Amino acid sequence: MKTFDSVVALAHEYGEQRLEEKKSFDSSVFLGTKHVFKVKRSDPGQTSKERRVLDYVHAQGSSKLRALLPRVVDEVALSDGQQVTIQTRMPGEKVVELSLRRSVALGSALSELHALPAPDGVTEFEGDSEPSLPRYISRSADRFVAKLSQTVGPADLALAERARVHLQERLNWFRSARIVVVHKDIFLENLLFEGDVLTAIVDWDAAQTAPPEWEHSILRQRFPEAYSEICSAYDGVLSEEGINLCALLQSLRFWKSFPNDQVFADVQRRTITEILSHG
Repeated sequence: MKTFDSVVALAHEYGEQRLEEKKSFDSSVFLGTKHVFKVKRSDPGQTSKERRVLDYVHAQGSSKLRALLPRVVDEVALSDGQQVTIQTRMPGEKVVELSLRRSVALGSALSELHALPAPDGVTEFEGDSEPSLPRYISRSADRFVAKLSQTVGPADLALAERARVHLQERLNWFRSARIVVVHKDIFLENLLFEGDVLTAIVDWDAAQTAPPEWEHSILRQRFPEAYSEICSAYDGVLSEEGINLCALLQSLRFWKSFPNDQVFADVQRRTITEILSHG
């Protein structure tokens, strides 16, 4: 209640009289008429990852892309160790499915995002960068499988280990991969539309720099029925091998994050098994 009261008081300073509270994965979100207040635990004085991402994309992106992104107005530290990131509220509504036109709009927007000049190497906008993409992939795969080994049975661990080895043997692909900015968490909850017009892409807290195939590996899993339409409007060259390799790493990441969600875990098992079956 103390946090809520603090946010309400802060919202009043920005002219907001009523707030709608929503829970997200690792934060509390309060929606006002013109602003969004995102509350999460943070080190004192540290700029939030989402602010670093949004500031970067607004500085580097096209006008078309910038129009789809919220702006960070301010960040305020609360007395309980949490921080409030205040963003502009974007127009539009969430939808329950991607129509053809919505899919095309998303593909076009991602073309703009993936055209951004990315910093050299890999950055997760958290203060650390890894100049070598292959090393980042290798270390991530090792870390994800080690985490899975604590929660899954022998058969699942053997499958995860096969995926890890498959990635380690194909690191050459990543040595020449183009590195761009990726949102990394595109799903319906983070898209706003007015009819079939895409008006906003929100929640940039997972973004990082990576190959565009990284983004597409997630899109292919989350939007299997709309993925071909998304690709039809995507103005960029993609590697099917690269999408599959990125999909392996993403499935390991998803699986280790939610090992007890059996439906979700089954999707990751099927994805890994299918990719490995095709070599």
